[in-house]
Amino acid sequence: MEAKQTFTADDGTKYEVQDDGTLRDVDGRHRKMSMINNGDSRDDRPLTWSEQRDRVQTIEAIGEVPEELRRLWSDLSGNQHAAIRFIERESIDLPESTPGHRPLWVGAALKPKGAVRSVRPRVLYRGVQLDPMVVWGADDRRIYNDPRFPWGCVCRIETAGGPGSGVLVGPRHVLTASHMIDWNSGVASIEVHRAGGMVLATARAETTLSFSRVIDNDSTSLDEDYAVIVCDQRLGDRFGWMGTRTYNSAWDGEDY
Repeated sequence: MEAKQTFTADDGTKYEVQDDGTLRDVDGRHRKMSMINNGDSRDDRPLTWSEQRDRVQTIEAIGEVPEELRRLWSDLSGNQHAAIRFIERESIDLPESTPGHRPLWVGAALKPKGAVRSVRPRVLYRGVQLDPMVVWGADDRRIYNDPRFPWGCVCRIETAGGPGSGVLVGPRHVLTASHMIDWNSGVASIEVHRAGGMVLATARAETTLSFSRVIDNDSTSLDEDYAVIVCDQRLGDRFGWMGTRTYNSAWDGEDY
């Protein structure tokens, strides 16, 4: 019998990769810590921006990317269907959180490097300049080009419904919005760190995991609008992945 792949997260927790790509806490350490820390204490809440700024520093990458992780490209041609699996909440024992992971060959930074700004093309209609993309309120968005952790964990997802975004949360796992999923075929392509016309890696969806199907996102379905795509490439091993936490409604309105 072939031995399953294992790895140790930054917090010392040892995980075993299952056949379906999910993770199993080998010694139950992370679950025990979650049970101990679960509650309303201030230590259990997310960090505010100022706390992140004070605690997180820029970390330089160490070593080279392993050869087997340097070329993660999937054949995105064709129209192969992907599996869709709906999960009953009562049938599984969910941990309160899962840890993130940063490979040694990936540096980290709290704020990403800015990208070179391009001049937006002018669109004229009968001599009047149009602004087809409207942002309500002050537009404080910035374009970045930084593959360091955690910015390199952000993915672009393409489905039949159009493009969207997601984030790596496991070795082959991408968290995205449920309304992004093509529920007819499950087909999706994933690109890591798209900057201009270039991407660092690509993958295709093998399975989509979700508690429910959200088609049109509104106030009644907002809490359920998430799904996890299991990819055919181990993107997280190359770029790292962000951890997850069960949301606490007590955090509403806070600066986290």
